[in-house]
Amino acid sequence: MKTKKTLFTASIAISLLLMVYSCMISIGTGLGGVTATTTTTVTALSQHLISAAQAKVLSDEYSNNNYKVLNAGKIDPETKEVYYDIEVLQDYINYVKAEAKKQKIKNVGITIAFGQYPNNGNFDNRLKKIYQGKQTVYLKASVKPLPGTGKVGMGGYNKVEDNAGISEISAFDFGNLTPPE
Repeated sequence: MKTKKTLFTASIAISLLLMVYSCMISIGTGLGGVTATTTTTVTALSQHLISAAQAKVLSDEYSNNNYKVLNAGKIDPETKEVYYDIEVLQDYINYVKAEAKKQKIKNVGITIAFGQYPNNGNFDNRLKKIYQGKQTVYLKASVKPLPGTGKVGMGGYNKVEDNAGISEISAFDFGNLTPPE
C-alpha cells in the first residue's frame, strides 16, 4: 500500500515538473520572436516575469501611496494604466531593432518613460482632448546604461555621443489611458 502511494505521489510530482517545463517553453514561444530553442532566451525572459499576485502587490502599493498623493484634491483622477495593442507594440520593437541596426547602434533597448500631456491642444492632433493634462508613459529607443552608473538607458531626446543616432529613432506613444477611459 505504501509503495502504491509513493509511486502515485512520485508520478504526480513528475507530471507537475513536466507541466511547469512545458509552460516555460510556451511562455518562450508566445512572446513575439522569443523562442524556447535557446535556454539563454528563456532564462533571460524568466528573470523579468512576475506572478499575477506580485503584479497585484505592485498595483496596490502604487494605489495606496503614489496614486493617492497624485489624486489628492483633484476632481478627475490621474491616469493609472496605459494600454498598447500587442501587435503594434511588437511592430515598434521590430522598428527599433531595424533602425538601430541600420545606424549601427549597439546595446539597444527600450526605456519606458513617464510623461504628461500639455493642457493645450498644440501637442499632436492625434491626442484625444480628454487626455490633455493627463500623465502617460511612452517608449523610446535607448542604449544599455553602463554598469554602476545608476542611470536608465539614454535615448529619445537625449543625445549620447557614441550612439548619436538613437535620438533619430522615433518614440512610441498614444496608448489608451485609464482613467479616463
